[in-house]
Amino acid sequence: MITFSGKDFINLKNDKAYTFTMRDTSFSNITGSGCFGFSGALNKSFNFKFIKGALYDSNNNLFSNYSQNQGFDFSGIVDEANYSYHIDGNEYSLGSTRSNYKIQNFFVETTGVNMSTELDVYAKEPRKLTFSLPQRFDVSGLATGTIANASTVYPLDIFTGQVLNDNNFTISSISKTGHLTVNNSINFVLQNNTGEVGVPYDLNLLFNTSAGDVTRFKRSKAEHMKLFERSSLNQITTFDVSGSEALSSDSGRFFFDNRKETFTGSGVVGDDYSVFLKYKAGYTGVTTGWAGAFSISAGGSGYTSSPFTLLGGGGAGATGNLLVNNGVVTGLRTLSVGENYSGASKTFRADPVLGFTGNVISSGTGLNITPTDYVYNKKFQSVWSMKTGLTMSGLVSVTGEVQSMPALSGLTSTNTGFFIVPQANAYYDSMIQTADIIVSGVTTNKTFTLTITGVK
Repeated sequence: MITFSGKDFINLKNDKAYTFTMRDTSFSNITGSGCFGFSGALNKSFNFKFIKGALYDSNNNLFSNYSQNQGFDFSGIVDEANYSYHIDGNEYSLGSTRSNYKIQNFFVETTGVNMSTELDVYAKEPRKLTFSLPQRFDVSGLATGTIANASTVYPLDIFTGQVLNDNNFTISSISKTGHLTVNNSINFVLQNNTGEVGVPYDLNLLFNTSAGDVTRFKRSKAEHMKLFERSSLNQITTFDVSGSEALSSDSGRFFFDNRKETFTGSGVVGDDYSVFLKYKAGYTGVTTGWAGAFSISAGGSGYTSSPFTLLGGGGAGATGNLLVNNGVVTGLRTLSVGENYSGASKTFRADPVLGFTGNVISSGTGLNITPTDYVYNKKFQSVWSMKTGLTMSGLVSVTGEVQSMPALSGLTSTNTGFFIVPQANAYYDSMIQTADIIVSGVTTNKTFTLTITGVK
């Protein structure tokens, strides 16, 4: 749908005969006026006038009326000396005359009103057009097609082009701004956003031209005509947040598929890449926690091997059993050191032994155990580690730090696929760190990145 306001025109390029359709034509009001029609050299023209709800042809014959925003279809045939026109399929004129000149433009002039329509203009003379595409196109490149005009009389313009039946292909450009002179040819570029090797594609090409719309079916086949990189960084096993005990670790497995392909598939190796494991986010710095150390200043009496818990210090999760000799606590068997215990005051609580009815069977007295704080510096290089290798049985630990940047780097590059096994240690807190696996091209500018979340 085109809305015309004021003076506007559409270039048609020299021709004496046209057909036209104006579907769903409407006017924004019945108070304004204007005209639309066909013009040529030396200001020659003929037009149809719209004046306050009335339509007149170029011979000033009133042939119809219109209402505000009320759509109607208007069509016609323009020959060298005559023209005819229809409204909503009904014929209104069969032999109206016009001066004989080559038409160059469809024009519209409005005053105080807008005209909207879906316009198609077609040349009546047959066009001698041929379209070609290469038999093969590169899945990673472009295909250049040709439009040839065998006419020795009629030039035309190719305005736009598109592929109707496949969204993976687009016509990205048309040479010489689409102007196709007589007995000549121009190129158009077909861009493929994807393509499966070895598959033929039947493409329905549509070109909007000054001689009307032209469609052609053309077949081309996807091939690897030049080096085509298919490298990817893939997860093999998940890197899970374990929630396990401090200083345990989780690891995930990843594989960098370093591939290139060509049409022949021979003599191709991947690019050189290095792998990095780089800090991204999460807590770093000095903190404290309970690592299981303690001192007993009074063993008390009357105790059994009952459970204990650690209270205070902002933490949670420390559990275990008392080690008892003749009712005196001699030590602790720690089941979990918990997490997030700060330097604040902490105390052990020995739980009483209860019977089936909930009554206390035994409960000692006089126990005094002091937990010992563990101070640690949680930094990227102490949490994370990484191994790489061409096979899972040939993994090598990566220990090289990258300058002062918090990252680990593979010290050698490779042009084949390789495995990456990062590992994260848990500490005495729940402050999780995240890191990026980065595979960076040594000989290219390509970079592949995956973010992984460590354990707590």
